[in-house]
Amino acid sequence: MKEKKLTIVDDNDVPFGSAYKKDIVKNKWNYRCVHIFLFNKKGELLIGKRPPFKRRFPNKWSSGAGGKVDDGDSYEDAAYREMKEELGVRVDLKKHSKYTYLNELYGYTVFHELFVGKAEGGFKPDPSEIEKLKWVTIDWVKKDVKDNPEKYATPFIEALKSYLKEGSK
Repeated sequence: MKEKKLTIVDDNDVPFGSAYKKDIVKNKWNYRCVHIFLFNKKGELLIGKRPPFKRRFPNKWSSGAGGKVDDGDSYEDAAYREMKEELGVRVDLKKHSKYTYLNELYGYTVFHELFVGKAEGGFKPDPSEIEKLKWVTIDWVKKDVKDNPEKYATPFIEALKSYLKEGSK
């Protein structure tokens, strides 16, 4: 897949241009991402395990879907696109919370918006993004992240913290 430019933003999340990821890292520019938390009727959260060949966070559990905000897209546009690309479904989403993540290794900030929705199944996971899916309770994943943080992608841990802080809206 051809690499797309991402929206780059200032320290207040105001867009000022676009760039490829390698240039973002080199210049320590901030950019935007989304995470999607899907819940079933039992209130369980869908999480996905990243494949072993992924460059970032291989074999780690993360949100059912999520990704970067492409140039020209809103957070909401990106959330719906990522859900369709990674899970093969489209359900209604609601913006839940906004938070930041400082990438200490490279020195830039990633602005995140967390979206939530309801789904029961019918997923067609993209094997290049998701190795497997599972439903978990919030209490279970909260405890497992605390006991075994190495099993989870850092951005997912931050998304979970934001969800817990803001509550189930």
